[in-house]
Amino acid sequence: VHRLSIPKGLIKNGITPDIKIEYDEYLLDIVLENLVNNAYKFRRDNSEEQFIKISISRLNDGFEIIISNNGQIIPDDLQTKIFDIFTVANDQYDGAGLGLYEAKVIMSKMEGNVKLLKSDLESTDFSIFLGDINKV
Repeated sequence: VHRLSIPKGLIKNGITPDIKIEYDEYLLDIVLENLVNNAYKFRRDNSEEQFIKISISRLNDGFEIIISNNGQIIPDDLQTKIFDIFTVANDQYDGAGLGLYEAKVIMSKMEGNVKLLKSDLESTDFSIFLGDINKV
């Protein structure tokens, strides 16, 4: 498993303490690690205000985790393809284009989804939705 060393203070916590999510920890870790690693790898090096923000919200039918950064903008022509296998949005970095594809497949197996919410000058935001497994 490839681990990045993310500098202390770069990740901003937007997690509400009373939210408890119970899912397959191993699979959810893979998805979160792929998204956080990408947020770190594709951050804007030249910005004094670098950030990665992780927030979790309780919705009526589940949970939403949003991973945001003020990183490089994903080109418009790739935004609809970013979760396709072998899609690489930035050829300056080594990568096979498997991380976001893997996240999509795992979230589908967990009956959730992962999507790109936006990528502009302000931020790039990815959303993970997990349905409420406690509802019958």
